[in-house]
Amino acid sequence: MALQLGTLIASLVFGVVADRHGFRPTLLAMYAIGFAALLGLGFAVNVGPYLSMLFLVVVGACCCDQNLNHAYISASYPAAIRGTMLGWGLGIARIPGIGAPILLGYLSAANLSLSVIFGILAVVPLVSWLCIFFSKDLVTSRNQKIIGACSGISDDVA
Repeated sequence: MALQLGTLIASLVFGVVADRHGFRPTLLAMYAIGFAALLGLGFAVNVGPYLSMLFLVVVGACCCDQNLNHAYISASYPAAIRGTMLGWGLGIARIPGIGAPILLGYLSAANLSLSVIFGILAVVPLVSWLCIFFSKDLVTSRNQKIIGACSGISDDVA
């Protein structure tokens, strides 16, 4: 229930936030939230804080990949390679989803504490944050002018 609720609310709220403040700053904030919440999951001692942190993980990490990253890619790349970039993004994003259960099995078998396990899992949103932070913003002013021209919005109005 917390996962679905987190995805629903994050999709609605952060779509509007990304429209107002840009994809890149929104993605950076959301991945930072996901990183902090995954670290916090390791220290939650009862159900209330655990569900709150789980909600924030979905808001910060899961919703970023499934919604905003694809919109960011679509707005950033020219039409000639947009499909290829979306395909690569979808494919690479599935690697943690496939590898996480295997990794969790090994970590559980090693009798590591929950704080260590969630700390290791927090590396994924941290790496995602670093990738977006160090990439140049591909949505250039030229692309914004093209998008504005297509939507009927001129530079004088904005």
